[in-house]
Amino acid sequence: MTIPKLAMRWQPFNLEWLALRASRTEGFVLPGMFQLFNAANYRDANVSVVDYLCNLAPDLPHCLDANPDSGTVSGVLVFTDASNENLSAEVSELWNAGISLRFLDGDLNMDLDYTTVEFNGRVERIGPDGVVNAAGIGFESFVIERCGDTLLDYDNLAKYPTDEYPDIPRNLNDFINQTSSEELACRNQAAREFVEMVEQPNSGALIKRDDTLRLTQVSDSWVNQGAQKTTTLIFNSSYSFDGPKLPLLGDDYGRFQVGLQATQMLELSLQRYSVGSGHRFEGITVDGVGNRNTAAAVGDGAQLFSPLPATPEWRVNWYLRWFRDSHSAQLGVRWHDELTDVHAGWDEILAATADCREGRADPNTPFCRQDSVRLTVPGTTDFVDFNGPLAGEAHGLSTEGWTEADACTDQDRNPYCRIDSRAYWDFSYTYNKADVFGFGYLSLNVAMRNIFDTYPDPMPSGAGYENYVDNIMGRTAFMRLELGF
Repeated sequence: MTIPKLAMRWQPFNLEWLALRASRTEGFVLPGMFQLFNAANYRDANVSVVDYLCNLAPDLPHCLDANPDSGTVSGVLVFTDASNENLSAEVSELWNAGISLRFLDGDLNMDLDYTTVEFNGRVERIGPDGVVNAAGIGFESFVIERCGDTLLDYDNLAKYPTDEYPDIPRNLNDFINQTSSEELACRNQAAREFVEMVEQPNSGALIKRDDTLRLTQVSDSWVNQGAQKTTTLIFNSSYSFDGPKLPLLGDDYGRFQVGLQATQMLELSLQRYSVGSGHRFEGITVDGVGNRNTAAAVGDGAQLFSPLPATPEWRVNWYLRWFRDSHSAQLGVRWHDELTDVHAGWDEILAATADCREGRADPNTPFCRQDSVRLTVPGTTDFVDFNGPLAGEAHGLSTEGWTEADACTDQDRNPYCRIDSRAYWDFSYTYNKADVFGFGYLSLNVAMRNIFDTYPDPMPSGAGYENYVDNIMGRTAFMRLELGF
């Protein structure tokens, strides 16, 4: 595989103090051996799987023992972690633009870089429901082509609002009683032809049915899908000066350098399930900047952002360095911005639910066909689940009207619903001697990390703190002595 890269650097008008640069490069990540060739045979014979046939047409003979509202079929043999030898590499595209400034004969340096990286074809595992959903794309139009204007998915109020369709049947028994035997037979024949001619699982997956079309076996599937985008703004500066320039000292105390490094995360978004994958959360993109992104999120949908790390918007490092003869020392501080500890996909899932219910989204998508999105209280237009797939109650409180800011991940374990910003101070001293008594060199390093013994707020869950941004080691001192002969 060829990895192209293009880079340029320009100093306009031959100005020594200014340089502009830009680059573009591509990369790839190969799928893992487990995803490609896993030979383990994990199976469970008691799994319930949503069958698109029974969800859209519960009147089909093999669906009469399925859940008529959701199309769920029980007792399906499911194989998990099935391999897929046809996986391709995840590919990335990186763009960078930057500016460099040099002043005071190179003593003052500043760099600013804007970088965006897009990853496509993430290798993700699609569960049994997603595999079956994806295989059923196009079933509705297939049946209508063969049976005319027959009614499918008739209990979906987002698709057939009561005020616009007051006379259509809303349950299985009413539909069967109001439909001719010829039309029912046509629907059954069309379903059989679709399974035989069209139904095809994702590469590496398995769907098996018996002679009646009832689901008997399904495997999950590793597929290339989804995308991630990271955008950062990185600032780096340093200023070097000699000891005599220090006010009031006026002597040669060596050379000093002060520096500042700051990184702002502008975006860290993840679309874990691509459109057309058949997953019920397909097409939903979540930005994890400023959030802890833990998998313990309240309610459904945590899988949309849990692969992302805890991501503060800002990280800043400052240092002061000193050099004189064989001596050098550094005093520095590491600081990170605060984090929220909330369900990062809450607002996005609410928006997708509203789009389905208000007719802005295709009602045939896996998301819109979920019971939690479409089912209403019998005899009313009120939805059974006002928040769609999200929890209707959390921490003993109703979640009606909540936004993402209210959706604290786990209030029992982290009552703050946030992680405060923290600063950690460090000091290091190094002495290097090239010739020691004619034998060789000597290098001595004495250092202390976290000088002020700073600790993060404790959380009674997991490791007790977020180790991606904080550390619980407290003040730590160490020394290293190296002799060379």
